[in-house]
Amino acid sequence: MTIHHHHPYMTIHDFKSHSHYSWDHALKPIAEVDSGQTITYEITDASGGQFTKNSTAADVMKLDFNKINPVAGPIYIKGAQPGDTLEIEMIDFRQLEWGWTALVPGLGLLADDFKEPAFKTFDLTKRNRFEFLDGIDLFLKPFPGTVGVALPEPGSHSILPPRKNGGIWIYGILSEEQSFIFLFGWKGHYFPSGIHMLHKVMAKFVVPLSRRQ
Repeated sequence: MTIHHHHPYMTIHDFKSHSHYSWDHALKPIAEVDSGQTITYEITDASGGQFTKNSTAADVMKLDFNKINPVAGPIYIKGAQPGDTLEIEMIDFRQLEWGWTALVPGLGLLADDFKEPAFKTFDLTKRNRFEFLDGIDLFLKPFPGTVGVALPEPGSHSILPPRKNGGIWIYGILSEEQSFIFLFGWKGHYFPSGIHMLHKVMAKFVVPLSRRQ
């Protein structure tokens, strides 16, 4: 584990060694912080690293759904007790040099209209915009995919449905210099998920996703 701790800042590297796929307050914290401390996460994408810059539509069909949406943590906040309120301020986001989007057959409410897999990468080397199609640029407005705290109930719980402790956020209204407010349900636990990915841009309204059986 590579964690640099120089109060009041902490940087957490080596995401894959600290990732998991559910909410579980039994997980051992990877670090402890004081209230008011600033943490920098280096995170991975929603595929958990299964996609690369050279991936194709054929790789979409090989996607292992047991390894998607990995989350980082947990981080233990010293002195936090059940019933306390936690405010998390997102100070800044920095993207890597590329990103991706995909059509996954059978996934989503439009699965009947898009039955073939598709995969596309984007050049994100510019800070504020990227080329969506030839001659069409979109502005970047990054926001986190998953944020939350541990549930009080024992056991492993899926991070997919948003619930009282947080979860997957697919609405582009939570971005830099904005805050999340959570209610602690378990002693000291903060960010069992951390931030698992950054969305770069999203429509005002989105279609909820669900896997079809």
